[in-house]
Amino acid sequence: MKKITCFFMVLAFFLSGCSSLTRFIYKAPFTQSVKKEDIVAAVVNVLQSRGFTITTANEKLGLITTDWKSLTDAGGAGWSKALWGSADYRRMKISVSVNDKTNLITINPVVGQTTEKSNRLMTSSTNESEATMNEGEVKLVNKIVDELMTNLNLNPGSVEVIKQKED
Repeated sequence: MKKITCFFMVLAFFLSGCSSLTRFIYKAPFTQSVKKEDIVAAVVNVLQSRGFTITTANEKLGLITTDWKSLTDAGGAGWSKALWGSADYRRMKISVSVNDKTNLITINPVVGQTTEKSNRLMTSSTNESEATMNEGEVKLVNKIVDELMTNLNLNPGSVEVIKQKED
């Protein structure tokens, strides 16, 4: 019995070490004719139209940040928790920086995931972590980037998407 327990503990250790986080960073060039203030205003407008709450919008620094926005249908997660004993809640926040020295807009979306588990004794545990964007979340960010680029009369095809893997 001890050998089996040991085997599963070692397996769990290796499997947890194999999971990695992939971050997506979007870099969009802009021309000198576009003012930093106009970019900040356009970013704020696009993010607010998508339901994000702006926490920082500094035109001088060219920095825009949002609060967390829920991406999970609370009703569906509630049913999952009731039926299966666990539910995943996903959320996203976005930070954008505008650098007029390099003429780059950098868009950095972050997805968080909260897993709630409960058992029949009505005890529960919560685990929060950063998560890799799923396909729907990537599509959402792509739409935001495309809308921003269109509003600024910039070429959406010029956006570079950088994937960063972390172990």
